[in-house]
Amino acid sequence: MGWSVERWFKSRQYLSAVRDFSFGTVRERESGERQIYVLVIGEASRAHSWSLYGYERETTPRLDTMANLVFMRDVFTQSNTTHKSVPLILSAAAAYTYDEIYRVKGITALFSEAGYRTAFITNQPPNRSLTDHLTAEADTVIYATPRTHTSVQQYDGEVLVHLDSIINSTDEDMFVVIHTYGSHARHIKRYPREFARFLPDEAAKISPENRLALLNAYDNTIYYTDYVLSEIISLLDRAKARSAMLYISDHGEDLFDDGRNRFLHASPTKTYYQLHVPALIWFSPEYKDRFPALPDIAASNAARAGSTAEAFHTLADIAGLQSPGYVDRARSWVSGSFSPAERLYVNDYDIPVNIMGTGLSPEDITVMEQKGLTFDKDSYRREKF
Repeated sequence: MGWSVERWFKSRQYLSAVRDFSFGTVRERESGERQIYVLVIGEASRAHSWSLYGYERETTPRLDTMANLVFMRDVFTQSNTTHKSVPLILSAAAAYTYDEIYRVKGITALFSEAGYRTAFITNQPPNRSLTDHLTAEADTVIYATPRTHTSVQQYDGEVLVHLDSIINSTDEDMFVVIHTYGSHARHIKRYPREFARFLPDEAAKISPENRLALLNAYDNTIYYTDYVLSEIISLLDRAKARSAMLYISDHGEDLFDDGRNRFLHASPTKTYYQLHVPALIWFSPEYKDRFPALPDIAASNAARAGSTAEAFHTLADIAGLQSPGYVDRARSWVSGSFSPAERLYVNDYDIPVNIMGTGLSPEDITVMEQKGLTFDKDSYRREKF
């Protein structure tokens, strides 16, 4: 109880703690071209269910054939809970420096200091968490689903109207964060009926016996995410700016995948399905023309071990932003000096632990081996036994 109160107090003190904080951001590259960079945060989307990652169902047909797209194949989350994972994506803090999350501003502040107009479009209602503080640091904040007593959760496609409006409202350089509702349960409520590709998708109750319908509904959420991301890319493409989009999910999801009969996420013991997340980068033709080496470098790093900790550094590097002590090119997927670090996870007591010490079972190790993911078997044996 005391620990929980302490963490609550730190979150409440965030605004005063960061009042005088500055990244000291420096633009490494200047040009007359307009620049637009977008970070899209997915919710409960697991890499295992994307056809882009080898899933047998065609859940991401648009992204599967898209040009100028690099997907990172081996990225793990730092937490299987939204209230920790999302702030870690938005912050320069990481699992190994978790307490800094209460003392440093987020990625919109980094871009603001560099002269970018910033916006945060979220389909998540405010929830009085650290995410709300980081959201509020943007110049413009739009809640697609405001918290009211009559709130009806909007589909993620609602963010497209807002993004289009923001892009066309100014000629300034822009940085936009989009926080989706993604594949959060109840899955059947996350997509319009025209995106119900896999049927039946209505389960009488949540149980292993109804797995097919539950899986169909979940896979439809991925199919809809594929549409939303492709439309975001289309909006950026039409802007004819030097632009890039980075998408990354906060964590994955269990769907009665094996004999353990695990469902959803945020469990004390973790599974492969909760930890392995999709992460991808799209570069506009204008960006590739100006910096052709960076997409190639990202492609060369695509199969290397990564984590959600690298989203902050990668976006800064894509935009050519420097911040001594905060932006580290060794953590950037578009850097030739990218060096995979130990993959750490923030446990229930906010202590960083090796990803292999999060309760993984032999069933998880089997899937990870089948997918060719990077992990230390000796570390797993030490943690497990």
